[in-house]
Amino acid sequence: MVAHFGGVAGVVVGGTVAGWVAPLIAYVSKGPTNPTVRAHSVEALNFHITWAIANVVALVIFFCGSAVTFGFGAIVLWVFPLATFVIAVTFGIIAGVKASNNEFYSYPLSVKIIK
Repeated sequence: MVAHFGGVAGVVVGGTVAGWVAPLIAYVSKGPTNPTVRAHSVEALNFHITWAIANVVALVIFFCGSAVTFGFGAIVLWVFPLATFVIAVTFGIIAGVKASNNEFYSYPLSVKIIK
């Protein structure tokens, strides 16, 4: 649960780019000794790394698009960073609830970086 809800807390407190910190701590501290914690933390870590990268790309699109259109593009382009935030929080909460019920949750829209 710490990996999933910690990822959500990282997203909310530190922006979408910080959601991977808590899953990494869970992976490093308890992952080698507990296979269940390792499975959950790897899944959460892959998801939050994927969406941290997506958020950085969304922010680049937002700022570059706003600069090119002299600020008028910001009216439409703010949707991209907001979407990365909402997706990371929503699926992180779903995964945390599943973990609290002793169920494994496989995140959708996630690239398997760490195996």
